[in-house]
Amino acid sequence: MSDYSIKIADSSRYLSIEREGAANVPRYAAEFFFYGCEYAEEDSSLGIASDIRTCEILCIGCAGVFSGIEAAYLEDYDQYEELEEKPKASFIPPRGAEGIGLGYYRDFTFYYSKESIKMLLEEGEPYYRYSDGRLTIYYDDDYTLLTIFIGGVTEEEYRSLRARKQRRKRF
Repeated sequence: MSDYSIKIADSSRYLSIEREGAANVPRYAAEFFFYGCEYAEEDSSLGIASDIRTCEILCIGCAGVFSGIEAAYLEDYDQYEELEEKPKASFIPPRGAEGIGLGYYRDFTFYYSKESIKMLLEEGEPYYRYSDGRLTIYYDDDYTLLTIFIGGVTEEEYRSLRARKQRRKRF
């Protein structure tokens, strides 16, 4: 059974990844960190909530509704057998990060295809991975979160991703 649920096609968010029981963690026990840029539209950001005691990821919410880039194919690093498996999905803000819990740190890139979604947060070589169902998270050798990968995108999810992007073009 998977600890994390993935929801796409929600009316208020592009994508939500939530750990089982995350809703029971009081807000004061979580730390929030945002990717994007301070001038970005509200619907072009990614927020990560983690437990302040364990650094375990509670929720990842991506409101990049109009900033997704469609790609024909997205590579999954899972093919590299030498990657070590992490026992839990954790998040430690990148070294030198500013604005933790207040503003934005830096941009991220959101790609999607008919088969998968890939969010690139940092440059670097993957060294560790955390896998849970169709969710895989990649880290470098300093445990910096590099990439979030979601495989097995359904036809309904893919249509939703495309429709939201096209809806923006009309205005």
